[in-house]
Amino acid sequence: AALSIESRWRKLYVDSRTRDLRLIDTKHKFRIITSEQDVEFRTVLVNLRKEFLDAGPGVSTTDLDDGVELLAEYKRKIAKLNKVKAELVNAQNLFDLDVKPYPDLQETIVDIEKLSKIYDLYSQFKDFQMNMSSMLWGDLDITVLQKGADDLEKTAKKFPKDLKEIYTFKMVEGRLANFKEALPLVVNLKNDAMKTRHWQKLMDVTGVAFDTTLKTLTLSN
Repeated sequence: AALSIESRWRKLYVDSRTRDLRLIDTKHKFRIITSEQDVEFRTVLVNLRKEFLDAGPGVSTTDLDDGVELLAEYKRKIAKLNKVKAELVNAQNLFDLDVKPYPDLQETIVDIEKLSKIYDLYSQFKDFQMNMSSMLWGDLDITVLQKGADDLEKTAKKFPKDLKEIYTFKMVEGRLANFKEALPLVVNLKNDAMKTRHWQKLMDVTGVAFDTTLKTLTLSN
């Protein structure tokens, strides 16, 4: 067995070189295919970038609630595109092709990361608002309401300057300010001095009727 190692090794070497030479045409074919796939992929990324800038979650005409859904949709798209990119890079390395960066993909990823932080703040606000709004008027704790609004405002103020300059942040900041601006009215309405006649006057002024016993009235109502 030891004496046959040299001949066995030589046969293995010759077989591998023969297989390698036979694959030259095949490798060339796959180089062309991979190059074409790279061009197609870049076109997809250019279109995605344009779509993102024209009608994405960071556009000023996009409603914040719609923006939350849009952001989730773009995150799913980016996850799929990253898989395609990884496969392409592997193929390019395998066939000794130049691996070039994909700037349109990277720029969109960076923008999505920035918007994610802003929309996370908006989602926190919506959850807080929903929890408070569903409470019965009698159970509503003004201190908790005010503290929650203050905490959200503090979080917004801690955002870095580059995020504060994004229009989506300004919209979220506006929502927070409007919510906090309405709190003094809620505080006044929760005053123990409020009597049935006061609620009746409020109904007369606003033209809105509700249960003056306050058994079913919520902050949302």
